Amino acid sequence: MSIQLVAEVRTDSGKGAARRLRRANLIPGVVYAKGESQAVTVSPKELSKILLGSHRRNTVIELDVQEGGSSKEKSLVMVKDLQKDPIRRHALHVDFIKVSKDVEVTASVPFLTTGRSQAVVQGGKLQVPARFLRIRCFPQNIPENITLDITEVGFGAFRAGSVQMPEGVTLVEDPHATVLTIKAPRGKKAASEEEAAEG
Repeated sequence: MSIQLVAEVRTDSGKGAARRLRRANLIPGVVYAKGESQAVTVSPKELSKILLGSHRRNTVIELDVQEGGSSKEKSLVMVKDLQKDPIRRHALHVDFIKVSKDVEVTASVPFLTTGRSQAVVQGGKLQVPARFLRIRCFPQNIPENITLDITEVGFGAFRAGSVQMPEGVTLVEDPHATVLTIKAPRGKKAASEEEAAEG
């Protein structure tokens, strides 16, 4: 089931027009498709509700573009770019891009960890430099996040290519990129270096 958002065809442009729209509790936007674009207005309140959902900017939206109160076109879109006020953080402008259920898209999804590694129990320090992973799949199959159970992960670096992807999802990220590391405690590291030297 798609999340719906109503948009209205926009005919005026410029800073003055944008200010008038915001006073009317609307923001300007553009819907992009191959070789074409459509200027629209949307409710920032309704848009924010959608973007606060579980999929955030990866949400597939059924955009109902209307003109004069009548529906002109309905299409599936995703948020391509969102401009916000640097101080107040409210939306100023939004760009949408049309998508299709049978054409794959590239998206960045949150990377999370679950469980507790025995290496951490032994005093290891967990560091997770990767906050997001880039993946490719059909729009309706974009996961909320990619989660890694680190229960069996030992000391050292864990690479993106070793993260299990959900069915129908392909990793686009560099497979050699480090997504997390567990650093050995100082004493344990020294002991390991001595054993290696003796060997």
